[in-house]
Amino acid sequence: MPITVPRKVAPIAEAQKPLPPAAAALTVADVVAMMDARDAMWREQISALESAFASAMSALPKPAPRTGSDIKFKYDERGIVTGAEIIPKE
Repeated sequence: MPITVPRKVAPIAEAQKPLPPAAAALTVADVVAMMDARDAMWREQISALESAFASAMSALPKPAPRTGSDIKFKYDERGIVTGAEIIPKE
């Protein structure tokens, strides 16, 4: 039967100092004001992005009008698709 030797117990750490009392909680008006400020900032950034995107898009050349296309699939003797051919419509 093995002999077990107890380990030395580490000293108990001192209790942490109590935290100072927390500041008063936010009121509903404070939260609404913060959200309004956030919304105004986002609105400003989105409108700047929108105008930059619109000016970049207007500088691009206009694409030619597209026509449709037909797709013909090629099958083997078991009905498995082996290829496809895209035929643009005129």
